[in-house]
Amino acid sequence: MSIEFKDSKLIIDLHRILNGVTGQQKIELIKKLAVDGDIMRHVISILCSGLTDTKSDLETKNLNWASVEIAKHSNDISKREIERLDRIVKNQAQELLELRRENRWLIENDNLK
Repeated sequence: MSIEFKDSKLIIDLHRILNGVTGQQKIELIKKLAVDGDIMRHVISILCSGLTDTKSDLETKNLNWASVEIAKHSNDISKREIERLDRIVKNQAQELLELRRENRWLIENDNLK
C-alpha cells in the first residue's frame, strides 16, 4: 500500500505513488502543488539560496538549470511586474482624483446651504 496510518500519522510512500501514475497524472499533481503558497515560498527559498537538505549532483544540476532559466526570463518577469504595479498606481490615482472631486462637490454644496 502507498498510504497507511501508523501511530496516528499518515504515511505516504510518494516514490511508490509516483511510479504508479502516468506522466500526465504527475503533471496534474504538480500543477496543483506548484501554486500552493507554502510550496512556492519553499521552492523560491531553495532556488535563491541554492541550499537543500542533501544537495546531490542531480539537485545541484537542477538548481543550476532553474537559476539559469529564471535569469533568462527575469527581464520579462520584471517588466510584467512593473506594468502590473503601474496599473495599480494609475487606478489608485484615478480613485483619489474621483474622491477629491466628490469631496470638493460636497464642500461646495454644503457651503450653499
